[in-house]
Amino acid sequence: MAEETEQNGTENQPKKPFKWTKRKEQAAVLLAEDELTDQEIAQRLGIGRTTLFSWKSHAEFTARLAEVSQTIGNVTMRRAIAKKARRVSALNDRWNKLHKVIEERAADPTLADIPGGKTGLIVRQTKGIGKGKTFQVVEEYAVNIGLLKLLNDTERQAAQECGQWLKKSDITTGGEPITLVKGSAR
Repeated sequence: MAEETEQNGTENQPKKPFKWTKRKEQAAVLLAEDELTDQEIAQRLGIGRTTLFSWKSHAEFTARLAEVSQTIGNVTMRRAIAKKARRVSALNDRWNKLHKVIEERAADPTLADIPGGKTGLIVRQTKGIGKGKTFQVVEEYAVNIGLLKLLNDTERQAAQECGQWLKKSDITTGGEPITLVKGSAR
Protein backbone atom coordinates (compact mmCIF):
# COMPACT_ATOMS: atom_id res chain seq x y z
CA MET A 1 0.00 0.00 0.00
CA ALA A 2 1.44 3.37 -0.99
CA GLU A 3 2.33 5.60 1.92
CA GLU A 4 0.44 8.90 1.98
CA THR A 5 2.33 12.10 2.68
CA GLU A 6 1.25 15.58 3.68
CA GLN A 7 2.94 18.92 3.33
CA ASN A 8 4.28 20.07 6.69
CA GLY A 9 6.01 23.41 6.38
CA THR A 10 8.89 22.79 3.98
CA GLU A 11 9.10 19.02 3.93
CA ASN A 12 6.84 16.05 3.28
CA GLN A 13 5.99 14.02 6.37
CA PRO A 14 4.32 10.59 6.35
CA LYS A 15 0.60 10.97 7.10
CA LYS A 16 -0.54 9.23 10.29
CA PRO A 17 -2.61 6.11 9.65
CA PHE A 18 -6.32 6.71 10.18
CA LYS A 19 -7.73 4.64 13.04
CA TRP A 20 -11.48 4.34 13.35
CA THR A 21 -13.12 5.08 16.69
CA LYS A 22 -16.73 5.31 17.79
CA ARG A 23 -16.49 9.14 17.72
CA LYS A 24 -15.14 9.15 14.17
CA GLU A 25 -17.98 6.92 13.02
CA GLN A 26 -20.50 9.17 14.80
CA ALA A 27 -18.92 12.19 13.12
CA ALA A 28 -19.31 10.57 9.69
CA VAL A 29 -22.99 9.85 10.38
CA LEU A 30 -23.69 13.37 11.70
CA LEU A 31 -21.92 14.94 8.73
CA ALA A 32 -23.88 12.72 6.32
CA GLU A 33 -27.19 13.68 7.96
CA ASP A 34 -26.27 17.31 7.25
CA GLU A 35 -28.46 18.74 9.99
CA LEU A 36 -25.76 20.25 12.24
CA THR A 37 -22.87 22.63 11.64
CA ASP A 38 -19.31 21.38 12.06
CA GLN A 39 -19.13 23.36 15.32
CA GLU A 40 -22.29 21.66 16.63
CA ILE A 41 -20.98 18.23 15.64
CA ALA A 42 -17.66 18.89 17.35
CA GLN A 43 -19.45 20.03 20.53
CA ARG A 44 -21.76 17.01 20.48
CA LEU A 45 -18.78 14.66 20.17
CA GLY A 46 -16.65 16.54 22.70
CA ILE A 47 -13.89 17.33 20.20
CA GLY A 48 -12.46 20.50 18.71
CA ARG A 49 -13.44 21.83 15.30
CA THR A 50 -9.84 21.43 14.16
CA THR A 51 -9.96 17.74 15.08
CA LEU A 52 -13.08 17.31 12.99
CA PHE A 53 -11.43 19.20 10.14
CA SER A 54 -8.40 16.89 10.42
CA TRP A 55 -10.63 13.80 10.22
CA LYS A 56 -12.39 15.23 7.16
CA SER A 57 -9.03 15.58 5.40
CA HIS A 58 -8.33 11.82 5.53
CA ALA A 59 -9.28 9.83 2.44
CA GLU A 60 -10.61 6.93 4.55
CA PHE A 61 -12.92 9.28 6.46
CA THR A 62 -14.24 10.99 3.30
CA ALA A 63 -14.85 7.60 1.70
CA ARG A 64 -16.85 6.47 4.75
CA LEU A 65 -18.72 9.79 4.76
CA ALA A 66 -19.71 9.26 1.11
CA GLU A 67 -20.84 5.70 1.90
CA VAL A 68 -22.97 6.82 4.86
CA SER A 69 -24.43 9.71 2.81
CA GLN A 70 -25.47 7.32 0.07
CA THR A 71 -27.04 4.93 2.57
CA ILE A 72 -29.00 7.77 4.17
CA GLY A 73 -30.05 8.99 0.73
CA ASN A 74 -31.23 5.49 -0.25
CA VAL A 75 -33.26 5.14 2.96
CA THR A 76 -34.77 8.59 2.40
CA MET A 77 -35.75 7.70 -1.17
CA ARG A 78 -37.68 4.67 0.11
CA ARG A 79 -39.95 6.89 2.21
CA ALA A 80 -43.38 7.49 0.73
CA ILE A 81 -43.02 11.24 0.33
CA ALA A 82 -39.75 10.83 -1.59
CA LYS A 83 -41.47 8.89 -4.37
CA LYS A 84 -43.03 11.08 -7.05
CA ALA A 85 -45.96 8.73 -7.67
CA ARG A 86 -46.88 8.80 -3.98
CA ARG A 87 -46.56 12.59 -3.78
CA VAL A 88 -48.80 13.00 -6.82
CA SER A 89 -51.27 10.49 -5.35
CA ALA A 90 -51.33 12.45 -2.06
CA LEU A 91 -51.86 15.70 -3.99
CA ASN A 92 -54.71 14.08 -5.92
CA ASP A 93 -56.28 12.83 -2.70
CA ARG A 94 -56.11 16.35 -1.19
CA TRP A 95 -57.53 17.86 -4.38
CA ASN A 96 -60.48 15.41 -4.29
CA LYS A 97 -61.17 16.25 -0.64
CA LEU A 98 -61.13 19.98 -1.38
CA HIS A 99 -63.63 19.42 -4.17
CA LYS A 100 -65.80 17.37 -1.77
CA VAL A 101 -65.91 20.43 0.53
CA ILE A 102 -67.05 22.58 -2.42
CA GLU A 103 -69.64 19.97 -3.44
CA GLU A 104 -71.11 19.72 0.07
CA ARG A 105 -71.25 23.50 0.47
CA ALA A 106 -73.02 23.79 -2.88
CA ALA A 107 -75.68 21.39 -1.56
CA ASP A 108 -76.22 23.41 1.65
CA PRO A 109 -79.82 24.72 1.46
CA THR A 110 -79.00 27.67 3.75
CA LEU A 111 -76.65 29.04 1.06
CA ALA A 112 -79.02 28.44 -1.88
CA ASP A 113 -80.41 32.00 -1.94
CA ILE A 114 -77.03 33.68 -1.38
CA PRO A 115 -75.38 34.97 -4.58
CA GLY A 116 -72.82 32.30 -5.55
CA GLY A 117 -74.06 30.03 -2.76
CA LYS A 118 -74.76 27.15 -5.14
CA THR A 119 -71.12 27.17 -6.37
CA GLY A 120 -69.79 25.88 -3.07
CA LEU A 121 -67.17 28.63 -3.09
CA ILE A 122 -69.04 30.88 -0.66
CA VAL A 123 -68.36 30.71 3.06
CA ARG A 124 -70.55 32.10 5.83
CA GLN A 125 -68.71 34.11 8.46
CA THR A 126 -69.85 35.92 11.56
CA LYS A 127 -68.34 39.07 12.92
CA GLY A 128 -69.10 41.50 15.68
CA ILE A 129 -69.73 45.14 14.89
CA GLY A 130 -70.28 48.11 17.14
CA LYS A 131 -69.56 48.32 20.83
CA GLY A 132 -71.41 48.51 24.06
CA LYS A 133 -75.20 48.64 23.63
CA THR A 134 -74.87 48.81 19.84
CA PHE A 135 -72.75 45.67 19.58
CA GLN A 136 -74.22 42.98 17.37
CA VAL A 137 -73.10 39.82 15.62
CA VAL A 138 -73.78 39.79 11.89
CA GLU A 139 -73.41 37.16 9.19
CA GLU A 140 -71.55 37.89 6.01
CA TYR A 141 -70.79 35.78 2.98
CA ALA A 142 -67.56 35.79 1.01
CA VAL A 143 -65.76 33.80 -1.64
CA ASN A 144 -63.44 31.35 0.11
CA ILE A 145 -60.18 32.73 -1.28
CA GLY A 146 -58.10 30.46 0.96
CA LEU A 147 -59.71 27.34 -0.49
CA LEU A 148 -59.24 28.59 -4.06
CA LYS A 149 -55.57 29.37 -3.38
CA LEU A 150 -55.05 25.93 -1.89
CA LEU A 151 -56.65 24.31 -4.95
CA ASN A 152 -54.46 26.36 -7.29
CA ASP A 153 -51.32 25.56 -5.30
CA THR A 154 -52.18 21.84 -5.29
CA GLU A 155 -52.78 21.84 -9.03
CA ARG A 156 -49.55 23.75 -9.69
CA GLN A 157 -47.53 21.36 -7.53
CA ALA A 158 -49.03 18.32 -9.26
CA ALA A 159 -48.22 19.81 -12.67
CA GLN A 160 -44.65 20.53 -11.54
CA GLU A 161 -44.24 16.98 -10.21
CA CYS A 162 -45.42 15.62 -13.57
CA GLY A 163 -43.15 17.94 -15.56
CA GLN A 164 -46.13 19.75 -17.07
CA TRP A 165 -45.53 23.18 -15.55
CA LEU A 166 -43.51 25.53 -17.69
CA LYS A 167 -42.58 29.10 -16.93
CA LYS A 168 -42.93 31.50 -19.82
CA SER A 169 -39.13 31.65 -20.00
CA ASP A 170 -39.04 27.84 -20.44
CA ILE A 171 -40.89 27.83 -23.76
CA THR A 172 -38.53 27.32 -26.70
CA THR A 173 -38.48 26.23 -30.34
CA GLY A 174 -35.66 23.93 -31.24
CA GLY A 175 -33.74 24.97 -28.14
CA GLU A 176 -33.98 28.67 -28.94
CA PRO A 177 -36.30 31.07 -27.07
CA ILE A 178 -39.44 32.08 -28.92
CA THR A 179 -39.35 35.71 -29.96
CA LEU A 180 -42.69 37.45 -29.95
CA VAL A 181 -43.01 40.54 -32.09
CA LYS A 182 -45.97 42.80 -31.39
CA GLY A 183 -48.33 43.09 -34.35
CA SER A 184 -46.98 40.12 -36.28
CA ALA A 185 -49.20 37.14 -36.97
CA ARG A 186 -48.18 33.80 -38.45
